[in-house]
Amino acid sequence: MGTDDPSSSSSSGSSSTTDDAESTSTGDEETSTGPVSSQTWCVDGDNDGFGNADDCQDVPDDERPPAGFVVDDTDCDDASDRTFPGAATEEATDSCTKDSDADGWADADPPQGVTAGSDCLDDDANTFPGAADLDDATACMRDADDDGYGDSMPPAGGIAGSDCNDSDDSVPSATECLTWCADEDDDQYGDPATCVIDVDPPEGYVGNAADCDDNSADAFPGAAPLDDDMACMLDADGDDYGDSAPANAAITAGSDCDDLEVLVSDACFDCPADSSFCNSDDNVTQCNATGTWGVEVESCSFGCDDIGAACWGALSVDAGACAEMTDGGSAALTATPSGGDGNYTYAWSPISTLDDDDVATVNATPPVATTYAVAVGDGEGNAAGDQVTVHITDQDWDLQAEGCASHVYADIFESPASPPQDAFFIGGTAHCNLRNNGLANAYVCPAVMEQTQVSFDLEVVNNADNDGIGFVWGWQDASHFYLLSWKQTTEAAPWGPWEEGITIKRIEADAPGDITGEDLAATYDTAAGTVLATPAEFLTTGWANQTQYRVFLDLDGDTTTITILDQDNGLTVATGAITDGTYGPGAVGSYDASQRAACTGAWRSSCL
Repeated sequence: MGTDDPSSSSSSGSSSTTDDAESTSTGDEETSTGPVSSQTWCVDGDNDGFGNADDCQDVPDDERPPAGFVVDDTDCDDASDRTFPGAATEEATDSCTKDSDADGWADADPPQGVTAGSDCLDDDANTFPGAADLDDATACMRDADDDGYGDSMPPAGGIAGSDCNDSDDSVPSATECLTWCADEDDDQYGDPATCVIDVDPPEGYVGNAADCDDNSADAFPGAAPLDDDMACMLDADGDDYGDSAPANAAITAGSDCDDLEVLVSDACFDCPADSSFCNSDDNVTQCNATGTWGVEVESCSFGCDDIGAACWGALSVDAGACAEMTDGGSAALTATPSGGDGNYTYAWSPISTLDDDDVATVNATPPVATTYAVAVGDGEGNAAGDQVTVHITDQDWDLQAEGCASHVYADIFESPASPPQDAFFIGGTAHCNLRNNGLANAYVCPAVMEQTQVSFDLEVVNNADNDGIGFVWGWQDASHFYLLSWKQTTEAAPWGPWEEGITIKRIEADAPGDITGEDLAATYDTAAGTVLATPAEFLTTGWANQTQYRVFLDLDGDTTTITILDQDNGLTVATGAITDGTYGPGAVGSYDASQRAACTGAWRSSCL
C-alpha cells in the first residue's frame, strides 16, 4: 500500500536520487550542499492506496507531495477502489485484480488491463470458489445461509449445489431435501403436482415445486422480469413481459396483450390477421399474423379504401368542355367524377336557370351564354370542381347582361385622359366607345370559353382618329389575359413608335394599375407584356375606317386560331394560330385604345 511518508520507496522502484552536488568556492575554501534526492509520486484517483502510472511526477524529498498522490504506480484501474494489486486476497496477491463484492475472489471477466480471476459471480459476496465446501471445496457456488452447502437454484453463472433452501441454514443439504418434483419442460422449476420424496433426486426432477405450467419452458418464476421478477408468468415471445391472458389459470397474468408478438406488449387492437386495413389516420396498415397490431405501410393523401385497404385516388370531376342549345331550348349538363371514395355529392351554380343543383345531371335553360360551375365532394372530405359554358348558337350576346363590364387601363400617351364612353345599340347586342383620347379599356362578358368558336363584328364607324382596336381572350381577371391590338397607322408614343398592324401579347401583372400603355401597345416584351406575335409575324397593315370586319376565334386548348375577314369583299385580312399554355379557358371581350367610334357586335359562340 502507498503512504504519504516522503521517505517511503515505490514498489516499482520509482524513487530517485540526484548524485551531483552543488558547491561553491571562495579562494581555497570549498563548501558542498550535499546530494539532492526525490521520489516519484502518482495520482491515486480512487483512493485505494495505489497510484496511476500514467499520471506521476518527481517530488524532491524536502517538498510536500501534491494531495491525492502516493508513492506507487501499480494501479491497473485508478477509477475503481476495488481494483488494485492484491485486491483478490484469496488469489495471487501480486496481481492487479478486481474484487467488486469483496469476497476475496477476483472477477472472472474484468475490464481490459485487469487480471482475470476465479469468481463466477462478482456481484454476490456469497458466491465464489469453495463457498459451499461441503458440496465441493473448489466449485464456484452460492451459499447465502453459510451452511457449507451450495444453492440448488443459483443465479446465472453459479454452479448448482445441493441446498434446496439457501436462506435457511437448518436445511443444510440434500439429505434434508427429500421432495423432488418433475421438470418436464426443463426450465429448472418443478411441477407441484408431480413430486416424490427420496434422498436422491430422480432423473428429470428438481428440488422445487415452483413451476406454474410444467408443459411450457416459457412459464416459470421470473420469466417476465419487466412485469415481476418473482411471479410465475408466461413469456412466450421472450420480450420479458408476461402474457396478460394465460390459458392456464395457475399462471399469473402479466401485461403483454400479445405474447406471441415480440414487437408489441401494450396498445394491442384487433385487426385482420396477415391482411391490410385502414387505420384511424386513414392510411393503409399491414396487420400482424396474430391480428393484434399493425404497421403503417402507405400514407393516403385522399383517404383509404376500407374494403380493399388501398388509398383512394385524387378526386376530380369533368363537366364537359362545352355545351350548346338554341334560343328557348335547354342543355343537359353532366358532372363525371373519378377518384375519391365514390360517395359523391354535387353542387351546381348558378342555380337560377337549372332544374336541380345537387345531382350529377342537370338541365340548364340560360337566357344568354352562361358558365356553370359544379363542386363535387366525397365521404373523405375531398373536393374537386369544374365548369362548363352553355352557348346559345342562334342568339347574339346581350352585352349589357349581368357581369359584362368595362376594365380601364393607362393612357397610351401617358397624358391625362378620360375613361371610355360606353354606348349600346341594337338591343344591347352592339357596344361602342364614343370618346376619342380615352383610356385603354377592355369590355368583357363573364362566360368562360373552352373548346369554343367565338365570332363577332369589329368596325370603326367614322373617318376620324387612327388608334387601337382589337379584342381579349383567355381572360382570367383584369391582370391576366391575351390581347390582340390592331393599330391603324404608326405614330410616336412616349416609349417609342406605336406600330401599325396587329400585335399579340400575353398580359400578366399583380394588379391592373401595374399595366402601362407600353405593356399594352409596344411590339417588344415589357414588365407586364410578353409578345406572342409582332406585326411582321401576323399583320403589318392597319385597319380601315368604316369597314366591317368579322372575327373568328377558335379556342382549342393551348392553341387559339384567329381569322379576320373583310365583310365588304369577303376576303381574309389575316389568319394565324397562337399557342401558349399560360392561361387556361377564360372569358373574351373587345379592346379599345383611345379610338373613337370603335364598335363590336353580333357576338355569337358555339362548341368546336
